[in-house]
Amino acid sequence: MILRLMKPLMSRWRCLLYFFLVVFFLCNQSINAQNATTDPSEVRALSSIFQQWQIQAGDAWNISGEPCSGVALSQSDSVFEDPANNPAIRCDCSFNDTTVCHITRLRVVGLDTRGEMPKELLDLPFLTFLNIGRNFFSGHLPAFIGNMSRLEFLSFGHNDFSGPIPKELGNLKKLRTLSISVNNFSGTLPPQLGNLVNLEQLYINSCGLGGEIPSTFANLENLQVVWASDNAFTGKVPEFVGNNWTKLIQLRFEGNSFEGPIPSSFENLISLTSLRVADIYTESYSPLDFVRSLKNLTDLVLRNVLLAGFLPPQLTELQSLQNLDLSFNNLIGSIPSNMFRMAALRHLFLGNNSLTDDIPDIPNGTLLQTIDLSYNLFSGDLPSWVDTIPQVNLVGNNFTRNSANIGLFPGLECLQRSFPCNRDAPRYASFSIKCGGPPVTSSGIVFEADNRTLGAATYDLTSSQKWAVSNIGLFSDRQNQEYVQKTSAQVRSTNAQELYQTSRLSPGSLRYYGLGLENGAYTVNLFFAEIGIPDRTSKSWRSLARRVFDVYIQGTRKLRDFDISKEAGGAERAIIRNFTASVTANHLEIHLFWAGKGTSDTPEDGTYAPSISAISVVPNFIPTVSVIPLPPKEKKYWTALIVGITVSVVVLSLTLIFSIIYIKRIKGEDDDDEEVLVGISNRPNTFIYSELKAATEDFSPLNKLGEGGFGAVYKGTFSDGRVAAVKQLTIASHHGKSQFIAEVTTISAVQHRNLVKLHGYCIKGKSHLLVYEYLENKSLDKALFGHGDLHLDWPTRFNICLETARGLAYLHEESRPRIVHRDIKASNILLDEELCPKISDFGLAKLYDDKKTHISTKVAGTMGYLAPEYAMYGHLTEKADVFGFGIVALEILSGRPNFDNNLEDDKIYLLAWAWALHENNQYLDLVDPNLVEFDENEALRMARVALLCTQGSPSMRPSMPRVVAMLAGDIEVSTAITRPSYLTDWNFRDSAGRVVTGDTHGSGAAPILSLVNVSEFSVITEGSQSINAQNATTVPSEVRALNSIIQRWQIQVGDSWNSSGEPCSGVGFSQNYTGLEYFSNITGFGFGCDCSFNHGTVCHITHLMAINLDLQGTIPEELLDLPFLTTLSIPGNNFSGPLPKELGNLKELHTLLIDYNDFSGSIPKEIGNLKKLRTLSFAVNNFSGTLPPQLGNLVNLERLYVDGCGLGGEIPSTFANLENLQVVWASDNAFTGKIPDFIGNNWTKLTSLRFQGNSFEGPIPSSFAKLTSLIYLQIGDIYNGSSSLDFVGNLTNLTDLFLRNVLLTGSLQSYITGLYNLEKLDLSFNNLTGTIPSDMFTMTSLKHLFLGNNSLTGAIPNIQTTILQTIDLSYNLLSGDLPSWVDTIRQLNLVGNNFTPNSSNIGILPGLECLQRSFPCNRDAPLYAKFSIKCGGQQIISNGTVFEGDYRPLGTATYVVTNAKNWAVSNVGLFEYTENQHYLQNTSAQVGGTDTPELYKSSRISPGSLRYYGLGLENGPYTVNLFFAEIGFPGRTSKSWRSLTRRVFDVYIQESYCHSISSTLHQGTRELRDFDISKEAGDAETAIIKNFTANVTANHLEIHLFWAGKGTSWTQDQSYYGPSISAISVTPNFIPTVGIPKEKNQTALTVGITVSVVVLSLILIFAIIYVKRNRDDEEEEVLLGISNRPNTFSYSELKDATEDFSPSNKLGEGGFGAVYKGTFSDGRVVAVKQLTIASHHGKSQFIAEVATISAVQHRNLVKLHGYCIKGKSHLLVYEYLENKSLDKALFGRSGLHLDWPTRFNICLETARGLAYLHEESRPRIVHRDIKASNILLDAELCPKISDFGLAKLYDDKKTHISTKVAGTMGYLAPEYAMYGHLTEKADVFGFGIVALEILSGRPNFDNSLEDDKIYLLAWAWGLHENSQNLDLVDPNLVEFDENEAIRVARVALLCTQGSPTMRPPMSRVVAMVAGDIEVSSAITRPSYLTDWNFRDSAGRVVTGDTHGPGAVFSSVNVSEFSDITEGR
Repeated sequence: MILRLMKPLMSRWRCLLYFFLVVFFLCNQSINAQNATTDPSEVRALSSIFQQWQIQAGDAWNISGEPCSGVALSQSDSVFEDPANNPAIRCDCSFNDTTVCHITRLRVVGLDTRGEMPKELLDLPFLTFLNIGRNFFSGHLPAFIGNMSRLEFLSFGHNDFSGPIPKELGNLKKLRTLSISVNNFSGTLPPQLGNLVNLEQLYINSCGLGGEIPSTFANLENLQVVWASDNAFTGKVPEFVGNNWTKLIQLRFEGNSFEGPIPSSFENLISLTSLRVADIYTESYSPLDFVRSLKNLTDLVLRNVLLAGFLPPQLTELQSLQNLDLSFNNLIGSIPSNMFRMAALRHLFLGNNSLTDDIPDIPNGTLLQTIDLSYNLFSGDLPSWVDTIPQVNLVGNNFTRNSANIGLFPGLECLQRSFPCNRDAPRYASFSIKCGGPPVTSSGIVFEADNRTLGAATYDLTSSQKWAVSNIGLFSDRQNQEYVQKTSAQVRSTNAQELYQTSRLSPGSLRYYGLGLENGAYTVNLFFAEIGIPDRTSKSWRSLARRVFDVYIQGTRKLRDFDISKEAGGAERAIIRNFTASVTANHLEIHLFWAGKGTSDTPEDGTYAPSISAISVVPNFIPTVSVIPLPPKEKKYWTALIVGITVSVVVLSLTLIFSIIYIKRIKGEDDDDEEVLVGISNRPNTFIYSELKAATEDFSPLNKLGEGGFGAVYKGTFSDGRVAAVKQLTIASHHGKSQFIAEVTTISAVQHRNLVKLHGYCIKGKSHLLVYEYLENKSLDKALFGHGDLHLDWPTRFNICLETARGLAYLHEESRPRIVHRDIKASNILLDEELCPKISDFGLAKLYDDKKTHISTKVAGTMGYLAPEYAMYGHLTEKADVFGFGIVALEILSGRPNFDNNLEDDKIYLLAWAWALHENNQYLDLVDPNLVEFDENEALRMARVALLCTQGSPSMRPSMPRVVAMLAGDIEVSTAITRPSYLTDWNFRDSAGRVVTGDTHGSGAAPILSLVNVSEFSVITEGSQSINAQNATTVPSEVRALNSIIQRWQIQVGDSWNSSGEPCSGVGFSQNYTGLEYFSNITGFGFGCDCSFNHGTVCHITHLMAINLDLQGTIPEELLDLPFLTTLSIPGNNFSGPLPKELGNLKELHTLLIDYNDFSGSIPKEIGNLKKLRTLSFAVNNFSGTLPPQLGNLVNLERLYVDGCGLGGEIPSTFANLENLQVVWASDNAFTGKIPDFIGNNWTKLTSLRFQGNSFEGPIPSSFAKLTSLIYLQIGDIYNGSSSLDFVGNLTNLTDLFLRNVLLTGSLQSYITGLYNLEKLDLSFNNLTGTIPSDMFTMTSLKHLFLGNNSLTGAIPNIQTTILQTIDLSYNLLSGDLPSWVDTIRQLNLVGNNFTPNSSNIGILPGLECLQRSFPCNRDAPLYAKFSIKCGGQQIISNGTVFEGDYRPLGTATYVVTNAKNWAVSNVGLFEYTENQHYLQNTSAQVGGTDTPELYKSSRISPGSLRYYGLGLENGPYTVNLFFAEIGFPGRTSKSWRSLTRRVFDVYIQESYCHSISSTLHQGTRELRDFDISKEAGDAETAIIKNFTANVTANHLEIHLFWAGKGTSWTQDQSYYGPSISAISVTPNFIPTVGIPKEKNQTALTVGITVSVVVLSLILIFAIIYVKRNRDDEEEEVLLGISNRPNTFSYSELKDATEDFSPSNKLGEGGFGAVYKGTFSDGRVVAVKQLTIASHHGKSQFIAEVATISAVQHRNLVKLHGYCIKGKSHLLVYEYLENKSLDKALFGRSGLHLDWPTRFNICLETARGLAYLHEESRPRIVHRDIKASNILLDAELCPKISDFGLAKLYDDKKTHISTKVAGTMGYLAPEYAMYGHLTEKADVFGFGIVALEILSGRPNFDNSLEDDKIYLLAWAWGLHENSQNLDLVDPNLVEFDENEAIRVARVALLCTQGSPTMRPPMSRVVAMVAGDIEVSSAITRPSYLTDWNFRDSAGRVVTGDTHGPGAVFSSVNVSEFSDITEGR
């Protein structure tokens, strides 16, 4: 990117110039060379750097070993940047009188160099320029870079760096250019980068960062270029960008997660030439006004940023503009006529808005090349110039066949919004497209060609009108615009190569349409392969590219952030995505959309956005469309016949489907969750609920084993005697759906003897049950901490510790996939009958990729066991489990929990106590005193390992395999351990081990921390007490009280206080707040102290805050032990219960804030004792009763907030004493009676008063005239007694006056216009009469005026100020002409008056004449009988109903009438407390309670009055369906303070008086009062439909949603109140006479139905019989008993996958049958082993293989996907391993070259797989046939042990198994071959042979070699005895590690010792090969090696019986055993 801006062009003259420059410097450098030399330390540093990076200096410098020579002395940038000069340096030789040279620049670019940042860079202290972009460097950026203080240019762009950005970069104060783009960083931008005040260019696009842009970046006032696209930046775009970065020339903010709006301060960026902002998602609309001042712009892209309103004419003044993209917004109105006349404009994109009217003309000589106006609302004629522009797209508008000039665009009429071509006359039922290429036939499907040259704004329709394609977008930064890409490479993972050789590209929006389709359900298959970006395995910077886009089908997003390469597993790999779509209007749309995500300039500029290879759409029904034309006379008959047949087919097909499902599921019912679990490979059994109910005796309390936060666990005994543990998850359990699925999928994917076994699961409705093995000794914590009868002696404890470590080592290193448990603790370790430990509870487990440094995730786990880096930053690695294990090891050793409040202070926290003992060499004091005997060495080892595991840095903690080795004594415990910094020496009782949120699993267990961001718990306030802290101490009783409160509230405190054990130290907090204004900006816990007592020696706690933490519980009594509290602030939590009356004893309180909680009961009268209170808030709670009169004693009170708190009754007369009140908010309660007079007489200091949504009676007291200090007055919703407006004349300080729905009467008087400060005036919904004073529209400050719903008459005044933004005059009696200024007001609503079509200027407001009182449009001439509206969203089709789009951005006073005049909408109201007015809300959540969630993804909201009208309706009764779902705030089950929000409003339908002009309150009939969506639906994000009947008598219908002031109004978002509606559907209750065909043919219909019923009934009967009689054969019944059995495949499925077992797919042939490559329809590739009927691999061995490999899971074991039994055909389906078997790779029969690191890894990983089988699997297994041909290699050459047909289970308590001999000669252990004695040491022997083969590259027997080398093992011993081990090494290996080679050789000889007891177990083999322990030297030449002088027959397979020495062997050709695995 920077390189693109800087790199010079290469040309012939450039090459000549470079040549002469080199010659020049070679000739002239001698002068300098005599005097100047490079600093020797820099020479060494540069040499070391280049050596580490494996690059060499160029020939043009470094002449004769002198770096600063040749072109390195040139000061020309063109020389330095020349591609031929790479790597390059530049020197400065002016030092020490030109005798010394220093290296000042270093450039290594585009060389794919690997490695990390070497420290030697610090030895180049004069570097000013460092560019290592476009390489493949990895690891973390080191902090030492911050010491390179001379740097001015620094680029790491386009590399593979990870981890956080070091804050030390902020020290590089001289930096002018910084690039970190295209990397894999994590975290946020360090605030310290704000120190780089000289920075001019900043490139951070695609670097992986997120969070908000730090406020310190406001300091970067010299920035000229900022590219910051494709990250996860959140929050609002900072205002300082526009205010401070005024030198900006280029700015790119695309593909982030910013919230709107775009700051208006952007108007200050007048130097901008390129501005690209895209993809803002929060519904906060942005105006375009700011761009008018950006006169220098040439490139303006504001795409998908929620722009709203009209296109400002000033936009056309940007005469330098060349590229303008405002697409995918909410723009309305017409295109300014001058826009097409802009002098420089070449590319214009205005698509996907709501623009209307005519398209302007274009002058001759225009430069315009591209015009996109697609998906707007244009109609009428097309201008004559449309065919003169190269690229024009007008798809998706309202043009018709009759539009003039439409013939210039063939087929355009088919691609308008209604898709009219073949509409209601379908011709097709499928289509397939070869995107970007010629026609192709694949698998019998003809993919039609899509090889037309599309451009930046084009479409193409096939001649058959079957399908079409439309493309929009211009590739940025690319000169050659190409929209098709091709490849000649072989695309993998498919047998249909021809489909992927080309793909269609788009830089923005690519749509494919299926046209004329028969309605019904379809399967949409999308074919993808990444052919434009190299695979990551290439380790090239070009492979760092990410192509990311979204996929929509029928308007619904099916894929978000879809990355082809990532999903397919690499580039040039095929992947097919399948979706189901419903076609209801004969057309289908597939939309691929670029939302700014992914890289955009890698591997070359303009590589980004959608790419698709092919499309295939097929029906899920039997099509009825026919190509045979019907005679005209028969068409009616056949139409009716088809209708009859179709209806019958659909109905009976559904019956058939449900019948089959019922029979198949007769044993149990699955819900949605079970469907998710169906895809699990090796999924456990499914139990029936009744079966578990019977086993647990209806979950009897007598069978209860324990109770936890996730539910109870019961003992269950089945009818066959089996015993299990049944975990019954409660409905309200925190163990939700995701964790339930996580536990089932995770534990199903792993098998290990130290992991608990999951037998199965059951889902019954909302009941989720897990069935585990029953472990009678329960959990480790109960055994250790005295809760059980078990006594754990030392050997048992040590074994528990060691075995638990082995289980974790398996999860981290050996399972497939690798897993982090996240909740390792004693209560999650269960004990079986032999006290063997089993790790349990995988509900929080996470999968991880060992190629990533960490996972960033929300925190979950248990306090006290959480690793610090995870708890604080959410950085998760397997080292988090290591930390938890360390804590558990200490608990096992000490016999006590990690936290015990009952002990002495220095022992409370186990880890701190252990460290203290360690530092005093008192390890053994840790040992449980209950242990009579223990092994001191083992105890010391365990203690030291535990401390090592709990190191602060994850990199200092050992891996779990090393932990196992250290505990076992195989390797020494590291001594490099230091006391972690996170341990502080608190002198009061800590809260470690506490739960933050959630419950415990059982007694003694530390509780679960459920998804809490720990960073929120840091102290939130500022200030320091450091001076006092030196001399003062906190009162001990207050310390104890504070600690107890922290424990009760279950919170974690920060470390910025309590320094050195003193709470009142470190930071305090600011005491400069006075009310609630801090509320939305602060989150966290904190307290403050006053240390001025006793001459500065004593501190008291004076402030306590816990804000927005969602804490639960009650008010603790310990608060009374903080008697000096002046501030108690606990808003934004979920505290419950009554308020304790003891609060009244905290008499020092000045501030008491308990708002936004769930308190209930009455307000304690004792609060009235708090005489010093100045601020009191009870707002938003669930109190009951009345305000206590005693609160009238709070005479110092200044602020009182009681809104939404649940109180009622009259306001007590004692409140007259509160004369110091300044702010009173008391809305949304049930206050009754009259508003007290004393408010006006006594509360004269009031500045803000809110009384809305109560039950007050009128009138408003005239004494309010005395409240002259009022700035804000809001009174609403008075129901009795009319009021006068006279009192407001004195309130001259008012800025906001709301008197809405308060029964005001009389006329508007002139004194109102004298309120010169007034900005907002709302007098709507009253009974005001008379005319509007002319001066009202000239008030100097008035911005928003609401006078609607009164009875005002006359004309609208002609005078109007420019400051007015909103005027609502709707529903009055105004008439006459409209003034000329009506089109200058942004928001104007005149609906419901008496204007007529003849009124002047009414045409300026389209459709207004239809919405006057008489509703004249189509009156008495109805056109419609129904309408449906998708409120707040685009048009969708749901259940066959077309819901028309209602997506226009309505404002504070607006209306919209549809073009068809069939419905309209009107909105009035201003959201208070928010600057950004948005009237739509969206959600990506899945709305429950409905099968049509698409209807609830958006909703229209209003802060006041929202009306929908049906127009031109036929008179009669109708059903009105209103669709609601609360998507604006969370449900109450979230237990969050945000869920306390209540949205309450009324619903009126159809005015009862119709059109009476005498009516004043135009409400209609109230159908719903105080309607709360969430309450009625049962929760938020849950759908509810309300149905009503309405009678239409005058051809129109009105639906009115009205906010009467009820509900919360500023809880979560300060605009979340008022009506919200998702959709409306109105249908007739009669047979309409408008638009319905009258002719019918009952006979044909009857015939059709009758025939269909008979035929399908017969099909149904036979289907039921077939399903009932379908039985598995005997062998399959045997396999059904296998736990975790693999999938069962159908024979036809495997036959299709292998193309009928085609020889072209054969991978190999063995004695047991052939192996074939199989490719399923979804692209998955497998290996299918087809066992022959005469195979030696008989029934028992087939079952053995299935059973064995199903019981184990390990990354080094081949994965069995499933099996198939069809008659005598037995088939096994394995994972496909393309690199085949090890023997082919080693012995020269494949193209693979195995270098030494690969061979060594194969050896080590194979050993790990065997160690798992022998020691860790359940059951333990002997393979019996370990050899090179049974070790397969995956794509990364990772080994997988295969072929378990001969495997045997064994019991480690037995010495051996006596069995028939089976295996392969040459690999058979002697004791097994001769005596049939089988132990796991037989496999060890085989491994030893394989290790020698890997080392030597030759087979164990080779008859072609010299006699002494024929038998590999004998030759190896000969070399060993002559100390010539290295002669064993394969001569084809150019390089190898000698130490590793010697180690492998010695281990191999040790494994092949004659006596099995002399061979090591495989776990020790792993440790020896890895170098963790020394290889034993006690090896002797085995006695079985005789000096044979004839050629041996090794390699034969032995089968048959052996009864002792001399037994007969039945020899079988070895090829039968070795060749079978070729392709698996």
